[in-house]
Amino acid sequence: RPAYIGERVVTPRTPADPTADSDKVVWSQTVSLLLGALCEKSWDTEKV
Repeated sequence: RPAYIGERVVTPRTPADPTADSDKVVWSQTVSLLLGALCEKSWDTEKV
């Protein structure tokens, strides 16, 4: 199966730069939260 972006963030090849890795984790979490909110909104509109 293909490698997801989340897996790449969890296992970075360059741990020498923790700040960049943490930024990637925060960014991925923010994107996932935004996508989740959009999905929830779409489901709510479909229910109504």
